[in-house]
Formats: sequence, C-alpha cells, structure tokens
Amino acid sequence: MNDKKLTVSSEGETINAVLATDNSSNIESRIKNFEILSRVYAEVRHIRIFVAGAIHLAKIASGQIDAYYKTKANYWDFAAGELLIQEAGGVVSDFQGNPFNQSSIDIIASNKLINDKIVELLNRQKSD
Repeated sequence: MNDKKLTVSSEGETINAVLATDNSSNIESRIKNFEILSRVYAEVRHIRIFVAGAIHLAKIASGQIDAYYKTKANYWDFAAGELLIQEAGGVVSDFQGNPFNQSSIDIIASNKLINDKIVELLNRQKSD
C-alpha cells in the first residue's frame, strides 16, 4: 500500500479485538448471524459491519480490524482477499478452524494470534 507492506494486527486478546461481519441477503443467514452476535458482543472490544466482505478482508490485511466472519461464504467472493491476508501474515479458515477452500461454507479471517480464539468464540453455544 503505497510502497508499504500490509501487515495484519498484532492483537492477541479477543476482548481487545475489533470483530467485523456483514449481513447476507438470505434471511436464514441473517438470523444465524444475529444469534452469533448476541453471544459474542461482550467478548470483543467492538463489532463493525461494513458493506462488503472484500472491504473487511482488506482491512484485516492492513491491520485496521482484527477479525472477520461470515456464516455463508462463497469462495470466489473471498479468494483474492484470502491471498492479501496470507501475504500480510494472517490466516483464513472456516468455522471449524480448517483452511478456507472451495468447499467451505463459512469464513473466519484474522491474525494468527487470535484465530483459534475466534473459532472457539464463534462456536460457543448460548448459555442460559
């Protein structure tokens, strides 16, 4: 970026992390996303919702946000951003922590320090 190498954030704690997501046009995905947000909002510093996944991934790669997730992801929409993040020192996985690939149905992108914690956080079940 203007002759400067992109670098993901160095945040290692989810409570200090800025988490981002976006809403799908699919109502089922929106409901699932809202359920996740209602469980995790107190576990992160702030939640951002921008217009498009490509913006989120570019912000991860440049260290402007710490983590991003989407519950229904099409590989072709995120492949270029995945490369940006990897080149900037980050990681992109699915909700099980497996590498993001063409058969993934969801996505998590973050720095390597908090990815496992974000996977755990997003998979945590609601406690009554």
